[in-house]
Amino acid sequence: MLAQVGEDAVLPAGVLHVVPDGPATGNALVLQPKVGMISFRGSTVVGPSMGQICEQMLKKVSLELGCNNAIVVLDDGYVDAARGVPLCIKDKFVCRQAGTSCVARWPMSMH
Repeated sequence: MLAQVGEDAVLPAGVLHVVPDGPATGNALVLQPKVGMISFRGSTVVGPSMGQICEQMLKKVSLELGCNNAIVVLDDGYVDAARGVPLCIKDKFVCRQAGTSCVARWPMSMH
């Protein structure tokens, strides 16, 4: 979906790459001198080490840590207001594992 949003926004070819993979691929990308910026979404264990490497290489970095799952609903999206929206909001506040939920839908943006 993220790649589709970039494509719909008419980003130039090669500007956005979505790479869902493991540590070896992530490290290779972070250490690649030709990569000018890293945007990482993941754990609070991996993120800080990526940030430190980017800092040492003077590379731009954006870290979204803590395993929250953003939800964006566009004006042409199907929203079952009777069920969907309240469930998404409830998800954020249901206590799981020391008061956090890695499946919570947050942040939310309704357009």
